[in-house]
Amino acid sequence: MRSSCEPLAVVAPPKSCGSSQPSCFRLEEDSKHQPFPDSGSGPLSSQMNLTLLKLKRAIGPEADGEVYAYVVETVKPQKGSRSVLQEGSGPNFQGGRITLCTCKHSMRAGSHPSKWRGRWIAGFSSKGNGQPQRLFYLMRIERTFESHNEMWNALEAEVTKAKSMHTNRLGDVCQPRPNIPPGAEFDPVNYFLPRKDHVHIFKNGWHKDLNKDYQKDRKHRAALLLGAANASFLWALPSLALRGVGDDYRTRTKGCFKTKSLSDFLDQLVEIR
Repeated sequence: MRSSCEPLAVVAPPKSCGSSQPSCFRLEEDSKHQPFPDSGSGPLSSQMNLTLLKLKRAIGPEADGEVYAYVVETVKPQKGSRSVLQEGSGPNFQGGRITLCTCKHSMRAGSHPSKWRGRWIAGFSSKGNGQPQRLFYLMRIERTFESHNEMWNALEAEVTKAKSMHTNRLGDVCQPRPNIPPGAEFDPVNYFLPRKDHVHIFKNGWHKDLNKDYQKDRKHRAALLLGAANASFLWALPSLALRGVGDDYRTRTKGCFKTKSLSDFLDQLVEIR
């Protein structure tokens, strides 16, 4: 099977993650975007808006692993500032943990869930309002799950409360009903419906998030990814971009690009203002 992300000799920003329907979304109650963590609320809040030097120090010299990078179309630059807002559900950074469960399905289905552990995911903002694409989040994958039922029961209650599709318009984890029998964890009837204004409620888009109808030519369902608490980084004021890449992108990938090592990826980043 062809890899969903191919290594590039010269890295260029990938095709955006998006669709013709509202996609890649999660939220706090009736907000139009995901709220960023409050200062002092946990590890993720202290790992926000790092400079390149501080990012490298926080990661440490021994960290490594492949990096899969893509553009998060729903992360929008704001007019007149460097700030961005995440108007979608994936990646979801509520509850103090970053998860990727409702976006990049094909990429996540490209490997067995166990193969994702130790890899890194990097998401760049979309461009607009005169701002280029910049690094929005970076996480090392600590755990993976095959079903939303498995992920829900593994996460702490305060995390699932913040990420539930049933109660949050931009939630990214489907809330299971009690006592789902083995083998039935991909059937939508065993989950509470997402709230009526959820961004993936249209045409039952959340069924795809459940891996209900994964393509039979793939060997794996799309893995649900959880970032390590001590290796998840987020930028509300993005300042890092790919070195030597301007707004006129002459080379585009088919969904994402990957680098063979974290050090290679970090070497391609440059500080911009």
